Parts: sequence; structure tokens; C-alpha cells
Amino acid sequence: MTDDHAPDFAIWRKAINEGIKGGARLFVADIELPDTTKNKAAYEGFSKLGFYIPYTRFHYRLNK
Repeated sequence: MTDDHAPDFAIWRKAINEGIKGGARLFVADIELPDTTKNKAAYEGFSKLGFYIPYTRFHYRLNK
């Protein structure tokens, strides 16, 4: 895990662009360990890519 999300979003941007070229109309992303304030970098990055939050799942578990 890192606080540098730029490489991930570059990959997402490329995948979305390629998907659109291939006819995809829907993309789904999942942010692990959701933040209740939704003001972390991951939320901002996905928002810039055109994603929105239809709902928040809080039923996850930590692998230890």
C-alpha cells in the first residue's frame, strides 16, 4: 500500500480509454476500507475518472 495513487490512476485511465474504444459502457471500481468522510485521495482520483459512489459497502473484513 502507498499514498502515491498516480500510477494506479494512470492504469485506470488507460483501461477505461481502451474499454470505451472496445465498446464498454460500464466500469466498476471498489475502494477497499471505505472512508466515512470520503475525502481521501482515492475518492478524488476516481471522481476525476468519472466514477461516482452509488452506495458504500461496510461489510468487509481485514485479513490478518
